[in-house]
Amino acid sequence: MKLLSCNVQGIGTPLTKDHLQYLCQLYNPDIVFLAETKAPLSRMDLFFKKSKFHDWFIIPSVGIAKGLAIAWHNIIDMKLVCLHNNIDMKLVSTKYNVCHFETSLGDEKIFITCVYRAIDTDEKIRQWNYISEMAQQVNKPWALIGDLNIILDPDEKQGENKASSSSKTIIIQTIDFIGLQDAGYEGAPFTWSNNRKGEVNICERIDRALTSFLWSQKFPDAKIWRIQAIPRIRLLIWKIAQKVLPTSARLGAHNMEIDQICQLCNNQAQETEAHLFCECPFARAVWFGLSLQNVITINSHNTIIDWIKWWITEANLSQIQVKISTTIWFIWKYRCSVVFEKIHPNPVSLIG
Repeated sequence: MKLLSCNVQGIGTPLTKDHLQYLCQLYNPDIVFLAETKAPLSRMDLFFKKSKFHDWFIIPSVGIAKGLAIAWHNIIDMKLVCLHNNIDMKLVSTKYNVCHFETSLGDEKIFITCVYRAIDTDEKIRQWNYISEMAQQVNKPWALIGDLNIILDPDEKQGENKASSSSKTIIIQTIDFIGLQDAGYEGAPFTWSNNRKGEVNICERIDRALTSFLWSQKFPDAKIWRIQAIPRIRLLIWKIAQKVLPTSARLGAHNMEIDQICQLCNNQAQETEAHLFCECPFARAVWFGLSLQNVITINSHNTIIDWIKWWITEANLSQIQVKISTTIWFIWKYRCSVVFEKIHPNPVSLIG
């Protein structure tokens, strides 16, 4: 089962809608959870109809703020278990922003709870009291995901005053009490920033997945990845990891008329991801020219995916992760210019 969770920060712009529709077409998620849609019921209805989902549930925005939406395909045996203020009353409050589902993964029944952050302290407590009450009815593997707006450790905040861990808050005590734990995290340490420069910059990790002990037993390898990059670069890295990047080798495997040879170097090597980004003389010249030669250690890893995991999670590379991912992006864009615009490959022109 594939689940896409995204804080869209407003779905009204064509760029956001196009990007979401592209992600849905590319990865075909079974369940999609969208937070902060800032959209009325009619707009979200139209979006999900165009995206060809089987069914969905929408909490409309309040003016131009808030808004939640969950959609799923008919291959998922899903039913609404509970929502604040009882869905049977046909009155749904956005106050707590908690949606709780029961679904099936193979023969296994599981629970998935989608949460959007409460900001006010009292509202946070009410939200987590509700989750605590709901947890008493959960007896299957359970995952709680979303923009939770909570910090579980002082190291999850940078700038301003560090989050104190000397005394646990009511929310953290509630998380411990109901038996949830962090699902695991690989990549960039923070998921939110105020985008300011210098001493006033604040970064926090407030997006996460919490899972029950039963979930950890059933799915021990479940992880969350995040890299420090803008969305289109993150999408490119994800394509590489998912083996869906349209390299010449991949396209040529399905179409004999497509030349599988790398056009950046013409060394009669197949244009695979490993070759294109690590082994190709053109790419190596770019990495060396940017003083990133230590990154191209693909030979010490079994696959391109292992290489991506390595530079995402390697602590010594955390400060240059943006530079690494951006370099991969520009190598790919330059490659496309060579293939489609027939420019002559010159690594100096890319570095410059």
